[in-house]
Order: sequence, then C-alpha cells, then structure tokens
Amino acid sequence: MAVEAATATETATGEVARHPLQHRWSLWYDNAKLKAATETWADNLKHILAFETVQEFWALFNNVMPPSMLSVQSNYSVFKEGVKPMWEDTANRQGGKFVLTVKGEDLPQLDQWWLHAVLSAIGETLESETDPEVCGLVVSLRKGQHRIALWTKTCQESRVVPVAKKLKEALKLPARLKFVFQTHSDAVSSLSSFQNASRFEV
Repeated sequence: MAVEAATATETATGEVARHPLQHRWSLWYDNAKLKAATETWADNLKHILAFETVQEFWALFNNVMPPSMLSVQSNYSVFKEGVKPMWEDTANRQGGKFVLTVKGEDLPQLDQWWLHAVLSAIGETLESETDPEVCGLVVSLRKGQHRIALWTKTCQESRVVPVAKKLKEALKLPARLKFVFQTHSDAVSSLSSFQNASRFEV
C-alpha cells in the first residue's frame, strides 16, 4: 500500500474513508535514563498507541516528537501487533536486526529516514505477504550517533538480505552507508544492544 499517497476521502454518505493497513501496529517508547532503580527494562517500556489505518498512522506521527528531538538514550519502536520490541519476545527470539548508524553529516536525515522506514514497513513494501519477515523497527538516540534498526524474525541470510535491500532502496541511502546484521542471540549473550559482531551487511 502506498501509505504516503493515501489521503482522507469522503464516501457518498459524507464519512471519511478509512484505508486499512495489512497489519495492526504499535508505537512504543523507552528511555534508560528515566528508569527507576527498582524498574526492569521491560517496566520502562511504554506502549504509546496502536494504529491500523493510514489515517490513524498520520494522526499519531503528526503529533509525536520526531526522533531528533528526543533525549539521548531514547528509543521509538514500531512493531506489529502482538510483538514487543524485546529480544526475548517469541517472534524475535530466533531473529536479528539490520542496523544503520547515522552520524556526522547524515544526522539531519534521521527523521526523514525513520519516517520512510516506517512507511515502507507498514505499507508492506519490504516483504512477501505470504512469507513475512519484518517484526518491527527501532530508532535509537545515542550521544554523537543514532541508529535505525529493522528487526527480522529469522537470521537466514537468504531471507533477510532482500528485505534490507528493499529498505535501503526506499531510503535512497548513499552507497557509503551500510545496514549491518546482528543476531538477537548475540545480544542476549553480551547483554548489549549494538556492541555485537556483524554477521553480514547490505
């Protein structure tokens, strides 16, 4: 679905037509700096809102701060309904993520790249309808550099690389920028989100 092109249209009865998405999605937020000493990371994860139509998506995204305005250590996550942005979630456990690091001269592009990454995912332009691979997306704000990550349900190179290639094309990234793939199992072992070996890149 071309989510960018869908506009509010009226039916014959004067009602605003709804453009349903293939899946229902949720926006999540967390910030490690705001976590109380007694809280776990999961306790700090906040569900903002779910959306299932193009109109609901734009109503939400037009009323939340863009990633570039969030404080350091903040994360926005957009995941399919029923999937939490956690390594341990059943849908994510056997998978991994493609990570794009955004820094230096590319920092001004963060908001645009995040928006178009989300549009590509919810518009179902990255994967096969009959063999889905995308679980969700995360944008992470860190000191001096930020990251956009595409989470997949498997680690099979033959399955996930085509998805990342489509996303890279959708974002119109310069050739010097790469998505590097890391597994969630490595993250669980190291207890680190990003300081893990790259299995392959696109």
